[in-house]
Amino acid sequence: MGDWKKNQLLKKVNRQKSGDAAVSTVPVEKLVDNPFQTRLEYDPKELEDLAQTIKKEGLLQPIVVTPKDDHYIIVVGHRRKRAFVLLGEKEIPAIIKKSLDDKDLQVLVAIENLQRVNLSVIEEGKMFADLLAAGFTQDELSARLGIDATTIGRKKNLLKLNDFILDDLRKNNSTNDVKALSIIRGFKDKDTQNTLYNGLLLFGREWVIKESKNKKKANKPEHAQVSNQIYTIKGKKLTIDLSSLSDDQVEKLKKMVEKLGAQND
Repeated sequence: MGDWKKNQLLKKVNRQKSGDAAVSTVPVEKLVDNPFQTRLEYDPKELEDLAQTIKKEGLLQPIVVTPKDDHYIIVVGHRRKRAFVLLGEKEIPAIIKKSLDDKDLQVLVAIENLQRVNLSVIEEGKMFADLLAAGFTQDELSARLGIDATTIGRKKNLLKLNDFILDDLRKNNSTNDVKALSIIRGFKDKDTQNTLYNGLLLFGREWVIKESKNKKKANKPEHAQVSNQIYTIKGKKLTIDLSSLSDDQVEKLKKMVEKLGAQND
């Protein structure tokens, strides 16, 4: 990029501010990737197209960096930096943020990744899980990312799906239906999860909701499927509708009846 074009570019981007940080240039060789950024594989064709666009139109938006020791950590702009490398450029316009700590870097990586349309729900879930493991709370992430805390929790919990489903979601981004996937996650049996998952891809969420209810009903213990149960306690008959009770409640009832020495009619 020639000096004249670079000066014109700087005049344009210098009008763009981020807080109190003005745009300057930093040496490309001094840039290092954000250590919390795990999505660093880029399509060579897309990078080449970006490089040619920058060569033709100039850099429309500077990257964002933060200084550390004798180099700069890329906060936002990993693809743009790689495009500049392809063009053989020695410097790149950048906004320099001087007060970012590790938590800031992690959150900004999350924001950058969430803006990528091809991020699967499992990748989002893994990202949320890593942030929570790093010390963030769900409420804190909700406030900083602008995402409902319940959604964060649900996507994190999708990591409990079996390996077949996780692998398919990572590779093919087959569905982003968090509600349906959460229902499937509620079943511990691998075959049941796979059946519901394949049904989700073929027939949609409503089929999953209906089929999951059928499976839960079919899996109830035999005593829980009995509509009415009659017990004789101290000479008096007591009729209980077990269908209205949960499995835990049925088990508690059985223990209580056994303790009272009741007889089952």
